[in-house]
Amino acid sequence: MRTVLGATTSEDSIDTYCMGNCVNPNPGLIHQYVDEFGEEDYQDIATLITKISEVPQMKSRVGKLTVSNFTESYINMYDAAALLAMEIYPYFVYNVLSVNETTYANNYFHLKNIVGDDGKKLYATLTSTLC
Repeated sequence: MRTVLGATTSEDSIDTYCMGNCVNPNPGLIHQYVDEFGEEDYQDIATLITKISEVPQMKSRVGKLTVSNFTESYINMYDAAALLAMEIYPYFVYNVLSVNETTYANNYFHLKNIVGDDGKKLYATLTSTLC
């Protein structure tokens, strides 16, 4: 969230967003992990993944995490189409609309919970803007 939205560690929106997306979050444990990271650790995805794999509490959970195996796991979970959608906006919209219409053109079962009602809002905004 820091990189995408330009948020800083002092903003409550990061904590609120992250807590809202965790199942049974433990605020104390989350803050313990967050304290391990500095601003320089969010420079790019490679730096962040390297830092995650160096934090003692996380090391046992992530093993030898690298950008390569993270990307491979992402593709295996969400399908290669989702990776392409991160790079090309029209393809992102296509994936969201495919989930809305239940076309199974992508990994629908994983993406439907992520897209949720926001996909319908995106579709409504795009159609009202373009028409």
